[in-house]
Amino acid sequence: MENVLSLLGLAQRAGRLVSGNEAVERAVVRRQAKLVIISQDAAERTAQRMIRLAGEKRVPWVRWASKHELGAAIGRPDRAVAAIVDAGLAEAVRKALSRGE
Repeated sequence: MENVLSLLGLAQRAGRLVSGNEAVERAVVRRQAKLVIISQDAAERTAQRMIRLAGEKRVPWVRWASKHELGAAIGRPDRAVAAIVDAGLAEAVRKALSRGE
């Protein structure tokens, strides 16, 4: 988990991560998002909307952590959704998640 937290912080500092419902939706629709992260405790309506939209645009998505943990990782208040807009960072996060880091 620490590796994922570090990668998300790096993405935020590099300006390669967007967060919040509207910003993430915009990134997905514009095909800028390379990975959508939905918190485990996001409202069901929010989660379903993001999953549907990501599926329509063929953007990979994951359910991970709590809103508090996701927000803390990127230096923001609680966040239900975030999207990485850099292919390399998105791939690094996917690999770290698959290894359970």
